[in-house]
Amino acid sequence: MSGVLALLADVQDPAVIRGASEMSRRGWRVHVLSLRMGGIPGVEVHALMPRLAGQLGRAMVGRQIRGLLDQLQPDVVHVFGGSAYGALARHADGYPVVISVSSEDVRILHHWEPFRRRELIRTLSEADRLLTPSYAMSHMVATQLPGPKPEVIPFGVDLSRFTPGEEPEVPTIGCSLPLEPEGGQEYLLCALRLIVQRNPDRPLRLVLGGEGAELGALDTLSRDLSMATRTSFVGFIPPEETPRFLRGLTLYVMPVLRDLEGYAQTAMEAASCALPVVASWVGGLGEVVLDEVNGLLVPPKDPESLADAIERLLDDSSLRAEMGANGRSLIRGSYDWRQNADQLEALYQGLVEEQPQTHDYLID
Repeated sequence: MSGVLALLADVQDPAVIRGASEMSRRGWRVHVLSLRMGGIPGVEVHALMPRLAGQLGRAMVGRQIRGLLDQLQPDVVHVFGGSAYGALARHADGYPVVISVSSEDVRILHHWEPFRRRELIRTLSEADRLLTPSYAMSHMVATQLPGPKPEVIPFGVDLSRFTPGEEPEVPTIGCSLPLEPEGGQEYLLCALRLIVQRNPDRPLRLVLGGEGAELGALDTLSRDLSMATRTSFVGFIPPEETPRFLRGLTLYVMPVLRDLEGYAQTAMEAASCALPVVASWVGGLGEVVLDEVNGLLVPPKDPESLADAIERLLDDSSLRAEMGANGRSLIRGSYDWRQNADQLEALYQGLVEEQPQTHDYLID
């Protein structure tokens, strides 16, 4: 079965690009309604361009969305982010609506001011289905909303793209996350310093991918810790370059302070490349990084525990190989993108089948 699928989403979001492309390949007529400009091969993108700021601009976008939906007549409307695009989904009244809950939504539900929280609860409660990429996030949403828990469908990984590589001659630790306070990269730099202090002759490199407000502070910290010669800041790594980046590493480290959208995805991609992963034990990361199976979990903000875990893996090539193989097997079994796309398409089809059937009658 196929039909018309409308995505209310950021057209530059990698998950949106992959999902739209896959559903188009499966025969769905996919349209993306986005507040940003961009293009996806095989998918029609409609730019939502508010000509005015504030409430009047939002009202104009709402009318634009309603006009497009009435023209397209989608079988399903899938909204990515309740706080980002969810309010716009109210203009999809009469169409089946799926909302993928974001980490920003979870923060609002648990921590933000009452008005934003009430508005988001209203938006999410009106959806026909709610989705999250992890069971931890599903639980966090369910504690704040009436009704059943959101369904869990991970974003998944394309195992044909993310494949194992050869270990580099110089042991190399990699981390590619936004350089923001939540990334915890300063604790990784401190852990690197501890490892070198314990064994000054150990050959070791750290490669930090990503951009963000903490770049200057992290660069300064690497110099203050005398780790600048061992640390490389390589900037933003485009999605198409991520597999090559991962294949050049010995192990992948995620010293994050809390679980944010996309963090588990990077852990899945690293595991797909048969890399053992060292990660903070926060949020849904423990669903992807199974402690002592395909990686090691450590407390956040704990450089010494982080250093111990990294050293243990660097010193044991057999353990690295075993955890790497376990990781790729885990992804193949539970997080293969094609299987996750099957789940998503089945959800769409179920929604379509739930809709009341209309009949056209010929009247003489």
